[in-house]
Amino acid sequence: KENNLPIIVFDMNKPGNLLRLVNGDSVGTLVSN
Repeated sequence: KENNLPIIVFDMNKPGNLLRLVNGDSVGTLVSN
């Protein structure tokens, strides 16, 4: 919050989610100011 960095909250337990996120796919929820 202090550094104004956006955070993506997603389920790491779902197979393939981390790879999809790294590839730029829309996964989870973006939390920002």
